[in-house]
Amino acid sequence: MATRKEHVAAVIMGLCAVAALSAFVSAIPAVGTAAASGKIVEAWRCLGFFLFAGLFALLAIYPRRLPGLWELVFLHKAGMAIFAVSILGTAALDAPVTAIADGILALLTLVSYVLARGYEAWRFKA
Repeated sequence: MATRKEHVAAVIMGLCAVAALSAFVSAIPAVGTAAASGKIVEAWRCLGFFLFAGLFALLAIYPRRLPGLWELVFLHKAGMAIFAVSILGTAALDAPVTAIADGILALLTLVSYVLARGYEAWRFKA
């Protein structure tokens, strides 16, 4: 039986999945309108949103069955936020939004990791 903390973590990760899916849908037009030199980058970005929607959903549904997934998701989101902060004030116009969005996602992932006891996925199961 899942605890209240586990339910909270599942809801948080579920909301992150919905947000990432929404970002995927909203990024589709950018792929079509991108210049030829930027189409691959826009497609990569768009499909990345879809990938993270799936990853967040997996964490919501199976919080302790996939060793390493929590850590990979957290490290990606935290890494992107840190990088975006490091380039604030440059020509990278999307750096502030990326810093905030990925920073929030990193924080929500970390909180959910603790609430769901995601670290227990590493336990050996005989």
